[in-house]
Amino acid sequence: MKKFLTLALAAGFCFLTAAAEAGSSLLAVREYELKNETLKAELWGDRLKSGYHKNLLLLVKNQEDKVVTAYKPDIKGGYACFLEEIKLKENPCLLLTAGQGDWRETSEHRILDLSDSKDIKEMLPPAARSAVKNVLAEKDRVQILLADGEEKQLEAADLLPRVPQYGAFHSVTAADVEGDGTDELLTMEEISVGRKTVAHVSAIWWHNRKDAKWEPHQITVLDKFAEPEEEADFAKKAGSGIIMPRKIFLAGKRAVYPIFYSKNVEQQNKINDLLQKFNKSIMDKFYRGTAETSFYVIEFNHKAFTVDLIDGMENFTHRYLVLDVEAGKQIKLQDLFDVKDKAFLPLLRSLKDNENVKLDALPKVWHLAPEKLVVWEQADGFGEKAEFSLAKLKKFIKKNSVIDKETD
Repeated sequence: MKKFLTLALAAGFCFLTAAAEAGSSLLAVREYELKNETLKAELWGDRLKSGYHKNLLLLVKNQEDKVVTAYKPDIKGGYACFLEEIKLKENPCLLLTAGQGDWRETSEHRILDLSDSKDIKEMLPPAARSAVKNVLAEKDRVQILLADGEEKQLEAADLLPRVPQYGAFHSVTAADVEGDGTDELLTMEEISVGRKTVAHVSAIWWHNRKDAKWEPHQITVLDKFAEPEEEADFAKKAGSGIIMPRKIFLAGKRAVYPIFYSKNVEQQNKINDLLQKFNKSIMDKFYRGTAETSFYVIEFNHKAFTVDLIDGMENFTHRYLVLDVEAGKQIKLQDLFDVKDKAFLPLLRSLKDNENVKLDALPKVWHLAPEKLVVWEQADGFGEKAEFSLAKLKKFIKKNSVIDKETD
């Protein structure tokens, strides 16, 4: 009997993995280390015409690209899917995200323990996937019972007598907030009544190593109507993908940061790794409570986009990441122009439209805008910019660059 069961399990395992690779689409990939071995987690699913993916299956492969194990998450499916690393000292973990609509809707999240490559475990059971325990809505107020036992009451005018919707993470971000080499989980939930979102609930989840559980702390309720919508609150199409906003609320402060989704998994990983690396120092300020963050996307053409990453409180700093989205790489000034030509910098000086921009050396802070190169410098503590028509720089534009055909 035992032998028969083993054979049956093996046959089922082979069927699942073969089906995933043959008839499904690869939705996300993430490598991780386990006992000095590099393993690869692949998320597969059947893609419908609507963009929804069903029959999700996670495959773990070794360095020879052979399947070690298969795991079927308890998620019916989703739209934009991601696999992201969670750094814990004792075991490798992945955050699986499956969007349940567009960027404004909630997502399904699973925290997967990969410490045993042949036995993947879910670290956050269904009953523990919310920092909200109960919500009561009356005509003009909402009473919220939180996981830490606290109660909050918010005024919200003209609420219809409908059942409040709550209990699902809108976003989950893994970050080393404490600076101890171990990630915490920063979650954001929405409470809605009818079509009205009446509150955001944020929390920091710490991993308790004794009982291997995630526990919510610093639970904060924010009135939705006190949060103005900004351009960063909306997704932006970028080439064949989409740059979407993720929100975090922490100690009364707000961060909105970009994440890139594409059907091309390799492109998705490259762009997100660039965004995360470029945005790290900005997010560290937010975690320390010294800044809020946001971003804007400036489209140059179907290939090139500028992501303007912003941080500050009263005074704001801008950092510009210029992306070749289709190639999945950062664009540098020397990729676009022949900056070694001795006539390039003198031409910029002669064309500048702002005398406060000196251009004593090649620009360090710059970005692309439609038909323009935009250069920034600090002068007397203020940001000064100069704009240059690409048509006037045509002589120095490199062939086959992302701006090569824009001046024809």
